[in-house]
Amino acid sequence: VAFNASGSGVGPDGESFDDLEAFRRDTLSRHAEDVARVRDLALEGRLGPLSPIRRGMFGHSRGGGMALVHAAEDGGYRGVATWAALDSFDRWDEATKQVWRKTGAIAVLNARTGQELPMGLDMLDDYERN
Repeated sequence: VAFNASGSGVGPDGESFDDLEAFRRDTLSRHAEDVARVRDLALEGRLGPLSPIRRGMFGHSRGGGMALVHAAEDGGYRGVATWAALDSFDRWDEATKQVWRKTGAIAVLNARTGQELPMGLDMLDDYERN
């Protein structure tokens, strides 16, 4: 089962970041909820015939970090693979956080597409709360 999180900003083609407002409003908590929702659908058999005892996860970039966190919290996965996963969700120094709060968003560069993607305060606020 493959999916893009609801706040990833990735459009219907599965490649392009064409919903920048979704990316701007995304949070780690929302991403974690999406992962848990897909896991639940899979375990309920609603995503096709999948073996519940052969569960594994794969994630890329922020999704790789989320895969590691989710698998550790869930405990039911046999394996996790990541590609260019984050090593920390606290990636910003205090000066950057101050600018972020002042301007309401920061831009992050997507290495694959070269796009600057806006990340709003929802992400920072959610990270600091959780």
